[in-house]
Amino acid sequence: MVANVGPSALPSDICSSPTGRPHTSRWSAPIIQPVRKSSGGPAGLPRFTAVSELFELVGVLDGRRLTLYLDRFADGSPVTNGRIELELGAARYTLTADEGGDFSVTLPRAPAPGTLPVTATVLAGEQSDLLAGVLTVAPAAEAAPAPQRMTAGRLAGWGGLAGVLLLGAGLTWRRGRVGAANQREAA
Repeated sequence: MVANVGPSALPSDICSSPTGRPHTSRWSAPIIQPVRKSSGGPAGLPRFTAVSELFELVGVLDGRRLTLYLDRFADGSPVTNGRIELELGAARYTLTADEGGDFSVTLPRAPAPGTLPVTATVLAGEQSDLLAGVLTVAPAAEAAPAPQRMTAGRLAGWGGLAGVLLLGAGLTWRRGRVGAANQREAA
């Protein structure tokens, strides 16, 4: 746990509010509040943030599933009665909150690596706002090469090499013993 003191303690990190919902760390109240870095899903998932005077929006992409967390900027409370009209690149989606107060959409396909502009129009009661951000999707990590299995041919090759090395060592040892015995007989 990290203590976040005031609005500028961790300005660029995405943190979690005391309720456990992810949001940006720009708090309006200058009190000490516990936060967890990298909340809102497993670490390393692509994210974006968009903040205005009214709302803060955090999006977390997990494969094809995009989950949005919308909070009021003033107190960090979740917006549960709102609607989000989202533009992700060229695609448009309309989202409403689920029973937990989160917004989510399953994309037709996972976004390709690169950056996507994100624009969200938030409508919550009498309030509305336009938020913008950028979602950066990193290329997939290259998979480690698969370990090669020991085939019968490879096993025979290594066994043959080991046999030749042992034969050479044995001949060298015998030659040393015979040479030592010949020297004793000559003396």
